[in-house]
Amino acid sequence: MVVLALSIAHSTTELASAQSSSSPRKTVWSGIYTREQAYRGAEAYRDACSRCHGEDLAGYSGLRGDKFIENWREDSLDSLWQRLSKTMPAGAPGTLAQKDYLAILAYILQANDFPAGSEELAAERIPEIRFEARNGPQALPDSSLVRTVGCLSRQANGTWIVTHASDPVRTRHPEKSSPSDLRAASGEAPGKNVFRILDGSGLQIVMHDGRKANVKGFLIRRTNEDRLNTTAIEILAQSCP
Repeated sequence: MVVLALSIAHSTTELASAQSSSSPRKTVWSGIYTREQAYRGAEAYRDACSRCHGEDLAGYSGLRGDKFIENWREDSLDSLWQRLSKTMPAGAPGTLAQKDYLAILAYILQANDFPAGSEELAAERIPEIRFEARNGPQALPDSSLVRTVGCLSRQANGTWIVTHASDPVRTRHPEKSSPSDLRAASGEAPGKNVFRILDGSGLQIVMHDGRKANVKGFLIRRTNEDRLNTTAIEILAQSCP
């Protein structure tokens, strides 16, 4: 049985958009906030966040350290921004001024040793910024909620797999995708990945052998195979390329 993770506010889009080749790649290591902004954020954090998250950011749903980095890496900073600005503080979500949310995010970044820069963090730039660990892009960690596009296939032993699957990417909501996200997924090229399906989507996949699908689930890495404990399977086309 699949236990669905609680959905949080959607990112600008669940499908990661490639940056323009003419634009430099920005990450949380690129100096995306200022020390002054983080200082203001520390004050705003103490007033609005410390009761739940602790003075040291290590309280409920810890906001610093290795576990925090593992939870948000290989994603757009926008996912964390949406979580912060749309659902916090508890009991009064979205009630702070945008400048205060931005300052709090800057403080969280500073507390996790991401470097400061010469320009303040601005909301319109956040979707372009990648959240990565110090060593740069890495494989997604086990148990990540991900999305992939591939071909549903029933094996001789009765198990189901997703073949020709695209590289899995983070998603922050396990339920069905929006129409715009499905249109974007329909255009994704086949990949080289194969995932065994542990189906909890409610879709009767026995009817969909050979069809192209958008698949969401929790990534389970094993030595001999990768698996997806699925939360949603949506048919994109009646056949695979």
